[in-house]
Amino acid sequence: MLATNSATFELHFTILCVPMGINLGGLKMTDAETQAIARHYEKQFTEGWGNAFKDYASEYPTTRHIHSPRSRASILHDHCVHHIQAIFADNPDVGFPPKKRGLFTVELSGKPIGIDGKVLARLKKLNESFLTSNISTAQVRAFNDQQSMEIQGELFGFPLIEVEPPHVNIGYMPDKFWMSARGVYATMPNGSHALHWYMKFTDGRDDEQNPIIDIPIQPVQPQVRRVVAKRSRDQKKQSEKG
Repeated sequence: MLATNSATFELHFTILCVPMGINLGGLKMTDAETQAIARHYEKQFTEGWGNAFKDYASEYPTTRHIHSPRSRASILHDHCVHHIQAIFADNPDVGFPPKKRGLFTVELSGKPIGIDGKVLARLKKLNESFLTSNISTAQVRAFNDQQSMEIQGELFGFPLIEVEPPHVNIGYMPDKFWMSARGVYATMPNGSHALHWYMKFTDGRDDEQNPIIDIPIQPVQPQVRRVVAKRSRDQKKQSEKG
């Protein structure tokens, strides 16, 4: 209490603990859990990509020879999207979030195998290093960097923090003539030019090997070219006169 001029005032102090953000719950999944969820759906994704290649072989017999690799990848992607949506149409553990700037993703729940979590997957063509080719947009960078691709919102002025599900590419490597997939893989990007891990899918055959490779693929360092400016003709003449 504080007494002043025979009047008594009570001063009340409130100590506020200001959080950095409000956690909406959820725990970050381990690599083993992420891989187990992806593995649970491998048969369906292998079937989806296989059907896409069958479509490409049967529906474009007279024009596929003029398609560029980029066009082929785009056609195969669209056909795979069609088949994946049909395969998982009645599966309550698989969802299709609204497209964000045209990006098609598949949400895979771990509940069927007892894992409290989910994986966000996209369909991609893979190169020989198991990496994808993308136009470097903010959305693509967020996916590759394992960051949220949307605004979480605020509550009482503080950002809402929700654990982002692991981002995984489920893609293929085409054979030489683009008639079938040499393999279907799940890969976890670690930035735009590196991987955290990759593993091969199978179609359910017991004789196929499906190793998980956990060694990160390091990004390729760009080579720096030195540019030497050419002297102008006048400078060259003056130099010769001197």
